[in-house]
Amino acid sequence: MNNAKMAYFEKEDILHLTLSNEPEAGSVEISPNITAELNEDGDLIGIEIINASVFIGDSINKPPLQIFQELGLVGCFQGDADLSVNYKTKMADYLRAK
Repeated sequence: MNNAKMAYFEKEDILHLTLSNEPEAGSVEISPNITAELNEDGDLIGIEIINASVFIGDSINKPPLQIFQELGLVGCFQGDADLSVNYKTKMADYLRAK
């Protein structure tokens, strides 16, 4: 995740968060204006937010954990207490099911 980047396209009002430089192999709509981008293995590599100014206006002062909770990315699946090994698999399964 050390390749994380953020780009805002003002004209289109799109915020793109890149977590990896891997090519996108698929995507899952998390909510009407938020799309998770996945690599070939189903790992999260990016997030696209449409109408970002509305979303960011509401979220700019929130801690990241709260934002991820509101997106449904925290607490969206049950797993072992130590998710360090299997969180990617659990998240990918959750996103595929949406």
